[in-house]
Amino acid sequence: MKKKKPLVQERSNPMMIFIDRHSLLITLLLAISLILIIFGDFVFGNAYYLFTDIAGDSMDASYPNYYHFSQYIRDEGFPMWSFSQGMGQNIMVPALMDPFFRIVYIAGPAHIMPTVIWMEIAKILLTALLFFQFLRLRNVTPVVSVIGALIYAFSGFMIIGSAWNLFSTEALYLAFLLFSFEQLYARKVWYYFPFAVALIVILQPLYLFIYGIFLVIYLLYRHFSEPSSTWKQLTSLSLRMAGYTLVGVLMSSFFLFQSVQLILESPRGGGGASYLDKLLSTSVFFIESKLHYATAILRLYSNDLLGISRQFQGWYNYLEAPLFYSSLLVLVLAPQYFFLAGRREKIAASILLLICMLPVVFPFFRYGIWAFSGDYYRGYSLFVVLALLFCALGALDLLTKGKKLNLLALSTTLILLIALLFIPYPGTRPAFDEDLALRIVLFLVLFTVSVALFRFKSISYYLPVFLLFLLVIELSTSYKRSFEKRSPVTHHASRQKAGYNDYSLDAVKFINERDKGFFRVNKDVFCNPAVYTSFNDAKVQDYYGTMSYYSFNQKYYIRFMQEMGVIKADDEYGSRWCQGLVNRPLLLTLVSNKYHLNGVVNPIFPALGYDSIATFGNMKVLKNRYFLPLGFLYDRWIDIETFKRLSAFQKDITLLRTVVLEDENNPVLKHITQIGLSDTATNYSYQDYFKDVDSLRKDTMTMTLFSQNRIRGEINVKKPGMLFLSIPFDKGWHAMIDGKPAEMVLANIGFCGLFLETGTHRVELYYEPPYFYTGLILTFIGILLYLILSPLRKVYDFGLKSGKR
Repeated sequence: MKKKKPLVQERSNPMMIFIDRHSLLITLLLAISLILIIFGDFVFGNAYYLFTDIAGDSMDASYPNYYHFSQYIRDEGFPMWSFSQGMGQNIMVPALMDPFFRIVYIAGPAHIMPTVIWMEIAKILLTALLFFQFLRLRNVTPVVSVIGALIYAFSGFMIIGSAWNLFSTEALYLAFLLFSFEQLYARKVWYYFPFAVALIVILQPLYLFIYGIFLVIYLLYRHFSEPSSTWKQLTSLSLRMAGYTLVGVLMSSFFLFQSVQLILESPRGGGGASYLDKLLSTSVFFIESKLHYATAILRLYSNDLLGISRQFQGWYNYLEAPLFYSSLLVLVLAPQYFFLAGRREKIAASILLLICMLPVVFPFFRYGIWAFSGDYYRGYSLFVVLALLFCALGALDLLTKGKKLNLLALSTTLILLIALLFIPYPGTRPAFDEDLALRIVLFLVLFTVSVALFRFKSISYYLPVFLLFLLVIELSTSYKRSFEKRSPVTHHASRQKAGYNDYSLDAVKFINERDKGFFRVNKDVFCNPAVYTSFNDAKVQDYYGTMSYYSFNQKYYIRFMQEMGVIKADDEYGSRWCQGLVNRPLLLTLVSNKYHLNGVVNPIFPALGYDSIATFGNMKVLKNRYFLPLGFLYDRWIDIETFKRLSAFQKDITLLRTVVLEDENNPVLKHITQIGLSDTATNYSYQDYFKDVDSLRKDTMTMTLFSQNRIRGEINVKKPGMLFLSIPFDKGWHAMIDGKPAEMVLANIGFCGLFLETGTHRVELYYEPPYFYTGLILTFIGILLYLILSPLRKVYDFGLKSGKR
């Protein structure tokens, strides 16, 4: 019987020997080269990696957060409560969830804009190196590992998504999770795995569910691809992974508790603005629009076939539509795997592809991946990218090891790819970029011809290097073109008297230099230069306001806005983009608004006692003569059900006269007067307003200490009443009255209240995030378990090797 030739070719070629020995360094150098080509304008300071186009979140949310958190840590220390987030919120998780944020924090507020790109570069490089090491653990040849690392690190999800910063961190963590799994699977090295789990949980607990799904799918694919795999091995590995996952979750508990509370107590997570009911009611086999499927297909070829940024005319938007593009080489090679691999590997890969593609066909499964919290792709795009990439790299690896190419399948693949590219999909023709399509055809042909040359053994050594060369050209030209048509913030624009640097910055500086107390500032103009209005000016311009743009706004802050009719109860969009009380001047007085920055002529504020005290450019500074401090006393109350029956204007008036309380069984209520519907006003004049505010100003708290997390004050109470504090109600706020713990109650729908008896009182408030110490203790236990497992595992492995157990 004729002996089969070994599948792996001899590595006698000097070039291949060099690549094999220095493949990690080559990966790093090529990644740096691609970064310099693609991100050159950002690296060399011609523009900042912040955008005013569809990625306006980088200026609406990311930049204000970087600026505020960086300043907060310098001024206050460990991030807990911030009055600049809406009307106040726990900021521990958003400030600390991503370790790469430290790069911009260290740079400091004044240097954040030029530093953002370096944060993203660090993530891209680490992703490339980790994915390379992951492939080497899979015994993929070094040159193919280089190709795979570059494809993944420069995939559309990673590069286009990096403008949102969160996407790139997700891609990096998934690469680390896969690397950690392979260390466990191939080398029985476990200690990376808990860290990978902990990082994912800290970033977002929901991601443990999302990427856990993918890891289970990958585990089954990986295990059943192996000829010698058994159910016993699978069970043993699964149990070990479950144990290490538990250790990782415990290690992350300090953040986990805060994150879960943040999500569940937000309108999106547990409130009426959640998508849960709507998405759950969808049929399992619901079919999406034709445009959706056309977008999914065309985005395999490029991010930009249906337009760039705001010109994108596919399904959803440029960033949240399917981000399936990684490289055209993947599309050319992936089908070959099913002609080159063994029967077992082909079955496993087919199942992997089917499972990863199922949510594209039936959106219900995609909703399920996101726990029915939203209708988008985001991280799920990586499932599709990786499924195709594993097939493509598997095929290329087999070709480099001497497997015979199926030329007919390769030719058919090219024809089908070109046909799918030019099919006139409904709704796509006006946006379809034909010049880009022709460039795609050129690369498809070049990649196909290059792969076809594997038929010639004499030059097959050089083909992976040539494919690598073509890949670098494809990726660099693709993304260079994308960023040339984007709208980044330029160095020149950032120095103009506009955007966050407009005249309101001078006005706030003027106010803060002269007034050191607690107060809020209202603005009738928005500073953010992006296409969408931002409500986060306060974070950059150093004041306390009432607006907020945040995915998980504070529950009681939004509850107040909903009850007062500022936003609708079921308005998911409004729960994130909350305009605050900018158009409700009576409520502004209630929540300690002392200054109004008047960029638009509005006579209502002067009529309510706001006096002009300064002008900066087009910005007038108005000061409220009828300012109410943070703490003032009510001596009457109304129940919530009666309050809900009032008109919007009546509600505003009532809150200037009466506190709204909800716990009617509270014994302290017998000490203050209850009013009914007949006691509420229907007519109201400016004189009534002045009279009501003057009445509330009689018993107010004199503040002796203020910081973001601790407040002290004194108040002389003439008769029992409810001290109202316009701090959004949160279980983390604790109160001491005259040195004794006091119960904080829910007052005025969404704020804090304290009952005070007659006399002079010392009031102290301090904030401690809920479950702070519980999470800290569990994290300590997790770290302790991790440290204990390490020597135990060594003893166990030694016992196995010596035959003793």
